[in-house]
Amino acid sequence: MTENRLKNKASKREIEESNARLARDDEKYRLESYEGEIPFENYMKIDNSELAPEVAARMIKERFSL
Repeated sequence: MTENRLKNKASKREIEESNARLARDDEKYRLESYEGEIPFENYMKIDNSELAPEVAARMIKERFSL
């Protein structure tokens, strides 16, 4: 965490409480949808953990004809 973030985001200044909040949120919420969970036609799931931003952007552009 940078000094600028701590300076401008009060909720991050108490590092122990901030870390505890993140741990609680990880237990309570999911950041990824399950395969087939989203029923919408205009939806795509991209695992971008090993993709360059430009590649992910191109995939989105092509899929949605942008």
